[in-house]
Amino acid sequence: ETIQLAPDVAPAGPVARDTQKIQRAIDAANAAGGGVVELTRGTYVTGTLFLRSNVELRLAEGAILRGSSQLADYPECRPEFRSNTDRQVTRSLLYAEKQENVAITGRGQIDFNGGAAVFQTGQNNDPLRPFGIRVVSCRKILVRDVTLMNSAQWLQHYLNCDDVTLSGLTVYNHVNKNNDGIDID
Repeated sequence: ETIQLAPDVAPAGPVARDTQKIQRAIDAANAAGGGVVELTRGTYVTGTLFLRSNVELRLAEGAILRGSSQLADYPECRPEFRSNTDRQVTRSLLYAEKQENVAITGRGQIDFNGGAAVFQTGQNNDPLRPFGIRVVSCRKILVRDVTLMNSAQWLQHYLNCDDVTLSGLTVYNHVNKNNDGIDID
């Protein structure tokens, strides 16, 4: 089943106005045994989204998922699997832990908004700067065809995962310090 969403109509700004709607759709698809959450053309402003098993987050062409510029929209996530990066970063825009069959696909783009003033701290490994995508202890992860850009810290971090497929991505990450395009641990 595919759940199609459109962005909320509101003035442009830093408010994470689409987080709850998208998260509810992801959770509903997961509860139904799996499905696709498709973001149609438009700009969606969100804080942290928790990816779930058997759910594909699909960004249609012309869809932009933009990270909020409000630090409060990024809750701290401390994974059970401990690593050195836990001391550096505890926040991310897209987060998954102990999930399986998770996908991020489509011809749209994810702008993590790492150039926002709140994230320009001038410090390496600042815990107030979120990762873009952080996936921990997961299996069967697919990230395909999307454009990923402008993370406040590392753009993609796959930690203790099995069967990760990354294909057809466009990655541009030069708006801050520690702007790795991909880290696989």
